Amino acid sequence: MTVHHHPSEELLSAFATGRLDHGEHLVVAAHVARCPECQAFVHAIEELAGESLESIAPAAMRGAALPDARRKEARMTARTKPEPSAKGSDDLPAVLSHYEMGPWKWIAPGVSLRPIILASSSRSRAFILRSKPGTRMLEHTHSGVELTHVITGEFTHEGGRFAAGDFDYGDETLHHQPVVGGAEPCVCLVAMTGELEPDGILGWLMKPFIRL
Repeated sequence: MTVHHHPSEELLSAFATGRLDHGEHLVVAAHVARCPECQAFVHAIEELAGESLESIAPAAMRGAALPDARRKEARMTARTKPEPSAKGSDDLPAVLSHYEMGPWKWIAPGVSLRPIILASSSRSRAFILRSKPGTRMLEHTHSGVELTHVITGEFTHEGGRFAAGDFDYGDETLHHQPVVGGAEPCVCLVAMTGELEPDGILGWLMKPFIRL
């Protein structure tokens, strides 16, 4: 499996130093477990944790703590490492094995959702999203952020094609319309803050009936 889409270095740095919200942490952890390149980057950041990285801005960490030569070395190391076992029961990411989940809920034609029970202090919510092949989502943006890790299947939108292992990030600056491709359902681990904001008249008419 080749991973083509990754979290930003700022997001990986926040993950490595424990500065992500609960739901966001889960999604990045699921991606890192399947991506040797991101594992190497996170490990390099963790090695520097004793130097009080919490007080250093992510941009400064990227420039000072992990220079280009170090990042290239990490990528070369990642290419030689075997892919880790990242699946738990029912083909879900192993990181979810200690979490309770609610029942599957119908969201829209071809789309269902299974919530993940997080601590009440979490500002984000997390869920498994399953969509049938050929499903075309409403064109939308977000009032907060959306982090997505593809478990199985694939989808495409204006940002490209996203398949198993890939990571996608969306916020209020992104307007997209994901379309599920391939022959199998697309199953994703998603964390969201804020709400999905549909575009167009049809989207606004449907909004009261759709809440992710």
